[in-house]
Amino acid sequence: MKYDLENPVGVDASGNPLTVRRQILSYVRAGAYPHIAAEAAGIPAELFGRWLLKKGKKWTEFADELRQAAAQARIRAEIEVIQANPRAWLREGPGREMPDSPGWSGIVRPIIQSVTNVNVLASPEWNQLWSVILSVLGQYPEARAALAEALGEFDLKGQKPIKVIPPPPTAQ
Repeated sequence: MKYDLENPVGVDASGNPLTVRRQILSYVRAGAYPHIAAEAAGIPAELFGRWLLKKGKKWTEFADELRQAAAQARIRAEIEVIQANPRAWLREGPGREMPDSPGWSGIVRPIIQSVTNVNVLASPEWNQLWSVILSVLGQYPEARAALAEALGEFDLKGQKPIKVIPPPPTAQ
């Protein structure tokens, strides 16, 4: 049998001839999957799949019409769901929260901003590190004095200079 998009497959409610193309599109608009619509119109699913891969204006137009028919069926179903059960549409339908887009039903979570100021210099870890630095610098009085002078002149955003621990007395 020769299959073609323009083969007649019957008549519509007004008595106008229906082509394979029109029949498939009408089934899809009614909510059928495209390959099932093709089978219902007498086109084997394998052949229908090959049609969708064909090049040429007739075939690309048909593929575009098919996508549009599927979208029309989808939008009709979505409208029916939102009208019949808005809560279901919000929680389970396209209105739900998705990883890549906000939805209507997601719980609004506050943005938590910490206003706590942390003094790193008062932390036990820093105190331990500072103790190691001072003990090593104890062997180098000139380096310790240079560090003390630099820290004495250090200004933390307009605050008073840091009080520097004086070097230990040198044993002579």
